[in-house]
Amino acid sequence: INIPSTVRSIATYAFESCSNLENIEIPSIVTHIGSDAFRDCSSLKSFVIPSGVKEIQRSTFSGCSLLESIVIPDGITLIDNYAFSGCSSLQSIDVPEGVEELGYGAFQGCSSIKSIVVPEALLTIPSYLFMDCTSLESVQLPEIYMAIGYAAFYNCASLKEITLPETLQTIGSNVFAGCSSLKSVVIPNSVTSIGEGS
Repeated sequence: INIPSTVRSIATYAFESCSNLENIEIPSIVTHIGSDAFRDCSSLKSFVIPSGVKEIQRSTFSGCSLLESIVIPDGITLIDNYAFSGCSSLQSIDVPEGVEELGYGAFQGCSSIKSIVVPEALLTIPSYLFMDCTSLESVQLPEIYMAIGYAAFYNCASLKEITLPETLQTIGSNVFAGCSSLKSVVIPNSVTSIGEGS
């Protein structure tokens, strides 16, 4: 699909469940892509987000199971809840340093991603963030953050190591449940709460 160069905004659910859509070119002047806009476009293979877009909304690419390549511009500040959940063919993703907030489950079920760098601006690792990322071997977390949410690394069966900072206070429930390759975790003295099943 070639979208006319006059289009500046793509609405919520605009292309949801267009299961045969393989490629789409988004005009460079687009500044807004609504939530669920490409949800369950299960044949979509690549996507370039225009530089004017500042937020990746809820479930925008959720269920794009053949998506292999995504270009995220440096100006993005938010990757919302379940934005890339179920993108099981996505092998890598570059999260810009300018991202200030990751929603829960943003990368849930991205089962081909092997490594990822989480931006330094985040103070919380949200719930379900990497749940069922079964190929994830390493993750670079911020040097300073306060909490890890519920099941953030649940069933990351390939995760071998993780470093927790001295600023960490809360580890939610089931954070490392199912991390069968994780050999050791050093819990800093700053932690005051560890949830059930972690």
